[in-house]
Amino acid sequence: MNQQFDFFACVVDGEFTGIVGVAKTYEPLIAGMNSNPTIIPIKEEQLSMLQLGVIWDGTEFKLTEE
Repeated sequence: MNQQFDFFACVVDGEFTGIVGVAKTYEPLIAGMNSNPTIIPIKEEQLSMLQLGVIWDGTEFKLTEE
């Protein structure tokens, strides 16, 4: 299968640091990448709690309150 990707240049403080490719099938991630995202390093243990709709408050990830 020939996977298609969208590509994004990573820039930190105006300096190019690398390229990230995202498979076109990950539409929510591509939309986020097109919106000047904030990238947060996470630990492997956090992978299971992260889902669309979780909010980063500047310090930690929190479930949205409805």
